[in-house]
Amino acid sequence: MTSTDTLPGDRAGQIEQRGIEFVPDAERHGRPRELFALWAAPNVSYVSLTLGGMLTGLLGLSWQSGLVITVLGNLFWVLIGILAVSGTSSGTPSEVVSRTMFGVRGNRVNIAVTGWLLCVSYIALNLAAAALAAFALSGVLGWEPGTAGQVVLVIVIAAVTLALSVYGHATITRLYQPFSAILAAAFAILGGFVVAHTNWDWRPAEQLSGSALTAAWMAGIASCRPGSTRSSCSRWCSG
Repeated sequence: MTSTDTLPGDRAGQIEQRGIEFVPDAERHGRPRELFALWAAPNVSYVSLTLGGMLTGLLGLSWQSGLVITVLGNLFWVLIGILAVSGTSSGTPSEVVSRTMFGVRGNRVNIAVTGWLLCVSYIALNLAAAALAAFALSGVLGWEPGTAGQVVLVIVIAAVTLALSVYGHATITRLYQPFSAILAAAFAILGGFVVAHTNWDWRPAEQLSGSALTAAWMAGIASCRPGSTRSSCSRWCSG
């Protein structure tokens, strides 16, 4: 098995050489366990806290129902795993593989919709949250950024995000390992704090029933399911 650091054209710190074109078998490498950090880092985020609060605070469900909904919603990852097999078999990204399902023209509509929602809306929300976190952290460190300072911070965050995408797979793989460890530790501490201060006797002011309860469950499962159906990167073929 060829290492990420030694494979020509796919080294940490080097600009990504591949796009949506076919990736030859000789350039595919890696092991399934290496995908753990690649998926863990972007999924350990503030969104989990937001969705959890939404299930109880917005939809009016009990925390027990919210826990069950979270488990059911995440079971959809099984379908994501099945779909991801097509990427390793075809040697192309999911945006190209989906042409077999929607056709070339139909796939343009599919990518326009899902691409906009994922790459514009969702990423914009993440950048906004990162900017707010940077503003708060600056205050903790003793610097209160004015409008100009906030603009600079936003530009820096956006530039770093763009740079990671340009340098691509090997660089992201290398950086996501420590990122995953740091984020996991931070969320473990935060999780302990939340559990320690949880009111386990809390109940919604009004118990949902009938169609309202069904609608709340459906909305909760839809919100907690995986946000995208991207196939695994075709470089990560282990056989």
